[in-house]
Amino acid sequence: MQNISLHLEDERGNVIERTNINFANIILVLESIEAYTKKYPWLSSIDPYGYTVFNTRQAPKLIGELKKLKEDIQRQDVLLDDVVDNTISFLIKVAQHSYARFIGD
Repeated sequence: MQNISLHLEDERGNVIERTNINFANIILVLESIEAYTKKYPWLSSIDPYGYTVFNTRQAPKLIGELKKLKEDIQRQDVLLDDVVDNTISFLIKVAQHSYARFIGD
């Protein structure tokens, strides 16, 4: 199974916090939605096989799309809700001089 982990880093790339979040299932659900790149431009920019970094100005846009996605996937299982909620809680921590890094494999 693929893994997309999430770290909070400082401006030098030092890890401030690691999470147990695996974002891969969210990407799978996202890709199953018709025209997802237009509906979710920030989420669709996450590279499932590489690094994607969001700063303090971008994180709120990503949070907004995650909230919208949560409404759209109400038919999915509770585990996806937990991943979305945990990711939102994590992204709220992104502040000046810190970054959220999605690490795909």
